[in-house]
Amino acid sequence: MEIKADKSKLNALKSAAQLLAMGLLTGVLTGVVVTFFNIAADIISEYSGELYIYIRENPAFIPLLFVVLAAGAFLLSVAMYFVPMIRGNGVPQAEGASRGMLRMKWYKVLPAMAASSLFVMFMGVTAGAEGPSMLIGAMTSDGAGTLLRRPDMERRLYISAGASAGVAVASNAPITGVLFALEEAHRRFTPPLVITTFASVIGAVVTRNLLRGALKLSTGAAFHDFKVVDLPINAYLYVVLAAIVCAFLGIAIYKLSSLSGRMFSKMTALRGFVKVLIPLLFAGAVGLISVFATGGGHSLIEALGTDGGAEEMTLGGIFGAPLLATLAILIVLRVISLCLNIGAQLPAGIFVPIIALGACVGAFMAQLCIMMGMDKAYADAIVLICMATIFASTVKAPLTAIVMVIEFTWQFTLLIPVIIGVLIGYFVSELFRHKPLYDLILEWMLDENEPSIHQFTAKVRRGSHADGREIRDIIWPSDMTVVLLERDGKAVVPSSETELESGDILHIKAQTSDKRVVEDDIAQIVGDRPRKDISAPEYKYDASQKDESANSTD
Repeated sequence: MEIKADKSKLNALKSAAQLLAMGLLTGVLTGVVVTFFNIAADIISEYSGELYIYIRENPAFIPLLFVVLAAGAFLLSVAMYFVPMIRGNGVPQAEGASRGMLRMKWYKVLPAMAASSLFVMFMGVTAGAEGPSMLIGAMTSDGAGTLLRRPDMERRLYISAGASAGVAVASNAPITGVLFALEEAHRRFTPPLVITTFASVIGAVVTRNLLRGALKLSTGAAFHDFKVVDLPINAYLYVVLAAIVCAFLGIAIYKLSSLSGRMFSKMTALRGFVKVLIPLLFAGAVGLISVFATGGGHSLIEALGTDGGAEEMTLGGIFGAPLLATLAILIVLRVISLCLNIGAQLPAGIFVPIIALGACVGAFMAQLCIMMGMDKAYADAIVLICMATIFASTVKAPLTAIVMVIEFTWQFTLLIPVIIGVLIGYFVSELFRHKPLYDLILEWMLDENEPSIHQFTAKVRRGSHADGREIRDIIWPSDMTVVLLERDGKAVVPSSETELESGDILHIKAQTSDKRVVEDDIAQIVGDRPRKDISAPEYKYDASQKDESANSTD
């Protein structure tokens, strides 16, 4: 018995060392690829803004602009037709691949997503680089796992780690990257997942800083123009007011995005050309109104910083309007752009556009609060709190929202007010019972193949990946649940802490549109080819049955 325990510990140590090494390898590779992608994105976004300013100053080129946008819409629709997995902002695809719900060819998706998202940024669409960076990181890691002939189940660990590393590199926020992938993609923490993810993020961020340092580029915090002072208790009223407004705006974005998706789903003209054309033409019109209404929103967020009230916002008036009216116009334009992009499933990141919208609302609310008597030194705090609140309300990743603001500014005095804002945003989203925005987009991608529920039995073989592991420590494919376990002739209803042993017979329920893929996944985990479970009938797919079990892998 003692020899068996020592051997088990040795195998666990060997497995952890292998995951650590692969995590570091995928992190370094992701760091290289995503760093250069983001450098290209920064250059292209800056050039696109300058181009729109030039066209606005030379109106004779406006007709040519819309001709180019129409041609660009056609090229983009062709790319989306031949590589369907680039539709969307990158995060849902990475989530789906991490959970085993989507199968992608990394060598097609990686270059196609990078090229198409850069193309969209050049066109002036409200698009960020963080979402595409997450998918690019996931596909880079998937490619490394594939070339090294790692099993599918293990490669999903690397996909998750690469996705975390991609976000961390793009935002220069390593803890945010880890939390976002774990909280949003897997929604659970297991030792193998944590080891691989942290190793990958560390490797990626170190690689990113070395590369940017060698190229004489900044490696510091994402936003510099914000200075947070301690908020007195009487200022918390302004925090609550601003957070409530952002929370309800997050609900409105979800509803409008859902409406936009239904509207665009009915458009099939010219293989989706019209679907892509509408948001691109709107982006062109918006770019002629204000350059701050285009792009991801980094420059917009920086323009809203006041260095603790010492400076004025560097936001030029739209049509000569005062600051408050200008902010209101930007909020309306960016909400419409964001919802159109989501509904049309453009390869355009929405991570930064969402928090940029929150910053706009925060600046608007800060101006109103100053009129109500708030000290202008608190304006930066209101902007940052609103960024976190709207993120929590739409994406429903509260831990990520809290840590994100701290990492973006490296200022910790705002922790309690941010937590209050995030709690309000999350509570309102739960009140309206809406899904996370990324889950909504992922469902659109999965609708093409309606899944059904199947049941299988499989025996845990000695030496298999499942042998000696707790159920929660196994990376099961999405929507797969061990509903019953037979051991020594006795039936056991397992929990997530149940340790599997060789000889156990598992009764597994899986929701899938591809039964053969699930069979392959089960075989890799337990070492036994599963058979159809004739002891329970098959059920027609019902969305309400999702996440019904305590040991569901989602």
